[in-house]
Amino acid sequence: MGMLRLTNAQWVALQAHVDRPKVIALYNRVSLGIPAGFDNAGNPVDTTTTTPAVWVFDDHRIGGNWRVRIVTGQIMVQEWDELIGGTLQQELTLAQAIAAFA
Repeated sequence: MGMLRLTNAQWVALQAHVDRPKVIALYNRVSLGIPAGFDNAGNPVDTTTTTPAVWVFDDHRIGGNWRVRIVTGQIMVQEWDELIGGTLQQELTLAQAIAAFA
């Protein structure tokens, strides 16, 4: 089972990013749906009353633990060996991620 993890700040930044249509296309490609909110301890939160520390997409069709990094306006998608902590395995540009998950 694969997971895509974004901090709340990353989630907010992605919603406002100039490449938002491409990000939506990536999510739609793998039909990730709506993310679940978690606090820093990994506990689920009620997102109607609490701002989560982390948003997690959980999907059995993708493998690995993925995170998003936004640097100088560019969106990078990273694979890690663990969802929290761990070691970076690879980093893809948004275009490479869309191609990889197609």
